Amino acid sequence: MNYGTQPPYSVPGQVPPPPQAAPQAYPPIAGYSASETPPAGYSYPVPPAAPQAVPYPAQPMQQAQGSVPVQPYLGYSQAAPVMPFYQAASAPMPASYAVPPAYPAPLYAPAPSYAIKAGRDPRLKGATRSLNRLGLVVLRQTGLAMLWGALFGVLMVLCGVNALLDSSAQLWLSAVAVPLSTALPFVIYLFAIHADLSDYLKFEKVGFVSSLLCVLAGLSICFLGNYPAMAVQRFFGMFGYEAAGSLTNVTTWQEFALEFFSTAIVVPVMEEFAFRGVLFSGLKKHGTAFAVVASALVFSFLHLDFSNVLFALIAGLVFGFLYAKTKNLWLTILIHALNNGYAVFSSHADFFGDRGGMVLEIVFWALIVLGLVALVLLLTVKRKELFSGSQESYSVQPLRVGECVSCIVRSAMFWVLFSIMAVYTATLFF
Repeated sequence: MNYGTQPPYSVPGQVPPPPQAAPQAYPPIAGYSASETPPAGYSYPVPPAAPQAVPYPAQPMQQAQGSVPVQPYLGYSQAAPVMPFYQAASAPMPASYAVPPAYPAPLYAPAPSYAIKAGRDPRLKGATRSLNRLGLVVLRQTGLAMLWGALFGVLMVLCGVNALLDSSAQLWLSAVAVPLSTALPFVIYLFAIHADLSDYLKFEKVGFVSSLLCVLAGLSICFLGNYPAMAVQRFFGMFGYEAAGSLTNVTTWQEFALEFFSTAIVVPVMEEFAFRGVLFSGLKKHGTAFAVVASALVFSFLHLDFSNVLFALIAGLVFGFLYAKTKNLWLTILIHALNNGYAVFSSHADFFGDRGGMVLEIVFWALIVLGLVALVLLLTVKRKELFSGSQESYSVQPLRVGECVSCIVRSAMFWVLFSIMAVYTATLFF
């Protein structure tokens, strides 16, 4: 009987039975026909076992023809080969297929886990460290100012000049000592860290109208900052406080010109380079708000007298904010110079006759009015141009308001500079 075929079924609807497997064929025995019974004790040879499916790495379904892509294993440098014509892990492998070696377990580097404990946030630690480092540079300014003052004072005495009584000598001493004490420590700092000056000193192009509005608005806020400073001065005056004079008594036009050059040109350039160009830019990686507030506080403390400190704090906030938005140091230098220049003129109004004071008062209020108008225009017409620029990138996540306060309060150099200011202010009560 032929076991390889089945009779046909023609009855409609009738399902044929499944085909039966053919009997196992064994090789013929030598000397015996197929109809003869083999001798007793004869054992037929065992047929070879069918190849078993060897497990291999599961691969995604691939096309049976053409090139087969390679599926990489996570954490392993090589990719697992996919066998052609075998698309699933359950399909049997050919005997010629070599099972690849077992892939090692992927090794993962431990994820950086910052235990954010009180005072352990790396962002806060980094901001405090930056403020301490730059505050130390500012502290060197005070030390150098005292050093240059002592050295030049001795030199003048050796030359027969009494710097305590000669106003011209004092003015020359100030004009020479300011760059050496204010800017030199920050120049050394930039060279020490191999800084790129373009990251600190920015002079980006700003339109003429926008620049004019920024200068007028900033100058008017600085002028208005005199009023809280004078209020504090009058309040402390009831307890014996007497504000220290910041300008020298000049008697000639040559001395006036020298004081104007030192106070309205040299000082603004040097201080804006130091406090906005280097100090502010060095703190800006921790956030604009932190850089503006911290640099303004440090800038104000160096004015020592508390009434001057309050005014300098307001001015420092204005300078820092405008520098952050315009990225042009010339604008802050110009506002600083105009403010200091007006202070020199108003302090020596008698040089301009009897009506000099009245003219300066009119100029003062006219600039305030123009500045307030400019401020309104900046906040309305020029808002998108100046205050809605592209998102700034920071090396770390910017600090929030509470974090800014925490970093400043935790800074050791902040308290050192504050203590120097407090001690100097206390001496003005006696």
